[in-house]
Amino acid sequence: MVRTSGCGSTIVDLQPEFQMREVSKRIMAMLKIGKTNRRTASAKLLTLAALAAAIGLAQSASGQASSAEGSALCSMAALKGQYSWLGHGYEKVPDENDPNKTVTIPAASIALLTFDGRGNFNLLIDVVFDGVMLRENFRTSDTYVVQSDCTGVLGSGNNGPTFDILVVRDGSSFLLIDKTPGGTGASEVKRVAK
Repeated sequence: MVRTSGCGSTIVDLQPEFQMREVSKRIMAMLKIGKTNRRTASAKLLTLAALAAAIGLAQSASGQASSAEGSALCSMAALKGQYSWLGHGYEKVPDENDPNKTVTIPAASIALLTFDGRGNFNLLIDVVFDGVMLRENFRTSDTYVVQSDCTGVLGSGNNGPTFDILVVRDGSSFLLIDKTPGGTGASEVKRVAK
C-alpha cells in the first residue's frame, strides 16, 4: 500500500515491519536544504516503491513454498498437461565480419509443452532469430525438475537450452528465464489443457 503522510512524504507499507518512512524523510530533508530537486526526489521515491514491491513479491513467493505446518507444496507433479509459451529475448552470436566479436540479435519463439507430472516433457516450437526462421515445428523431448520451494529447471541442456523456472503452486503457470550463455529472455508459460 502506498500512502502519503501528513508531511507529504510517501510511505510504502508492504508489511508492518517494512516501511519506507525513514528513506522518505531523508529525501524530504534533502529537498529542504537544496541538495536535490522535486523531480529527482519523486524518481527516487518511485524507485524505492518499486524495490519495496519487488521485495514484498519475493517474500510472498517464497512463502508459497510451505504451508503453516511446514509441508512442501511444490513437486514435479504440479506441472502436468499442455502449456503455451510465447517467448522473446536476445541472443549473442558470432559476428560474420569478425569472428572475435559477437553481435546481439532479437529472438522470438512460440511453443506448446506437454508435461507428464513425472519430470518429462515434449515440446513443439517455432524459433525466429533476427527475422529468420531457425526452427519450424521442431519437436523434442527433455526433462524438468521442480523443487519443494517451487523453483526448478526446465531442460537438461542435452537437447537444447536450460531455463530456471518458478512454478505457481497449483501448476497453472510458471515463469522461466534463459540460462544459456549469451541468451537473454524470460517468459510466462500458462497451462491451456490438463
